[in-house]
Amino acid sequence: MEALSLNPDEVAHMEPLTVRELQHRCVRCEKYGQCALDIADKFADPAWQSWRDYCPNAATLSMLSTFQSC
Repeated sequence: MEALSLNPDEVAHMEPLTVRELQHRCVRCEKYGQCALDIADKFADPAWQSWRDYCPNAATLSMLSTFQSC
């Protein structure tokens, strides 16, 4: 979440059920290792967006990011 400029504590306070769903999907994700590498490499690669292609939480995280910017 922090890599997407989302405050995890704030999101958890406002959307506790959503955060639980996100965590559940992350723990079960087959691409967990790839995701960790992509997030770690975020600042090295300005085109960092490949996680959206495989992340089961991509739509929810994008929605949360959009809501925060409003």
